[in-house]
This record gives sequence, C-alpha cells and structure tokens, in this order.
Amino acid sequence: MLVRVRVVLPDSPGSLGRLAWTLGVIGADILQVGVLETGSGRAIDELSLRLGSLTVEQLTERVETIPGVRVLAAWRPREMAPAAGLAVLGQLAADPPRAAATLVDAVPDLFGADWAAVVSTGATPTTVLTSVRAPVAPALGPISPARPRAYPLADGTRAALAPLTDDAVLVVARTTGPAFHRTEIDRLDQLARAAAAVLAGTGAPLGPAAGTGAPPAPAMGSGPSSSPAAGASSAPADTGAGPSTPVAGRLDRAG
Repeated sequence: MLVRVRVVLPDSPGSLGRLAWTLGVIGADILQVGVLETGSGRAIDELSLRLGSLTVEQLTERVETIPGVRVLAAWRPREMAPAAGLAVLGQLAADPPRAAATLVDAVPDLFGADWAAVVSTGATPTTVLTSVRAPVAPALGPISPARPRAYPLADGTRAALAPLTDDAVLVVARTTGPAFHRTEIDRLDQLARAAAAVLAGTGAPLGPAAGTGAPPAPAMGSGPSSSPAAGASSAPADTGAGPSTPVAGRLDRAG
C-alpha cells in the first residue's frame, strides 16, 4: 500500500535518520522524502512510503514513539508520481497538441492529489479541461483572486490554484489528506509558470482547442452567475481511466 505521510520532527542532526531507521524496522519502504518547512527548531517533512501489510494506524503509532516526532497527516495518494516536474515539461514540448491534457493529468500525481482542472477566469469562470477522475462540472468555488493559494471547496475537498495564463488558472484538489502546504503552492506556481512558457512557445491550445472544439462548461459554484452546463449529469465523480478530455466532451458522454 502506497501512503504519503506528513510529519513534524526536531530540526536537528540525526532526526531524519532516526525516523528512517524506525520506518525500516517496521518494514516501511521509503520512496521519496521532501522537506516542506524548517525553522524555530522544527521541520515538516513529507514522505512517500510503501507499507506492505502495515496499516496507517500502526505506522502512526510506531512513528510517534520517536521523541519529538508527530504525524500531521497520512493519506493514500492515487499512485506514485511517474515523472518529476521537469520531465512533465519535456512531455508538453514533445507533444504540443496534447500539452494541456498532459499537464492536467500529471499534476495530481506530482502533488499527491486526486484531480486537477484548468479554469478560465472570465466574468463567468469556466472549466476548460479536467483530469481523469475529476468530478463532472466540479464545484470549484471562488476562483478570484487568481493568485497562488490554497482554499477549501464546499464539500471539504482541499484545493490549490495558480495562474496558468492571463485568463486561466490551474487547480489541483485532494479529497483526503492535509491542506496544501505553502511549499506545495510555491511548487504548483513554479510548474504553472514553466508550463505556460512551454505552451506559449509551442502555440499549444488550452482545453477544447486541444480536442473536440466543443464549448466548455461553466464552473459550478464559482459565483452567483455560474450554472451547470446544459445537459450536465448529476452523476458522481468520473472514476474511469483514459486521457484528459475537454469538459464538454465528458458531459456529452455522461448523457
């Protein structure tokens, strides 16, 4: 079982080593380690682990026997990130017609999240493109101000956004796990800026221009003028596999 764990531990030599030793003793395989924050004598790290037969509860109990270490959150990401951010940018440049779809499909795995979307920021915010497993016409809440930030959706989903172009933002969401840390938001912003440069350099379109050309769907819950797309289904989240699709195309298939 793949698990992401966010822990707070003393910011002192040997702290991470003691944590790694404990994880090895209980049979947890460390796949990735990231430092989210340091200062005031403490550090916040995030680890990707493969647990085997160990449960999350057992993991938390054993880790918190280490003096000064506390588990802030533990959750199961969709899967291991298949590529780092730089590799994703290379994929965008290599296949310009699918660049936006590649970006929106890669972002959830890079951030231990569940889905992502590209949303226009006009008078009526419009969902232009969504990743696999995103809800149909997701209720994205207030998109303005269009600056890098974390915010909760109405259903409790944790979301973060960053500007992608002058009139579109990149949104990533996780239904379980902690709120997005400011370090994650900085990473999302850096990725969005780099992706925007690649998209501009290749002339790659966003959303429907990359696929069917059908009109996009208004984003649900984005403001008083927002409304569901015509013919939108009230079906639950799309859990099927396959490439990202312009929202209008997904709604057509949903019937």
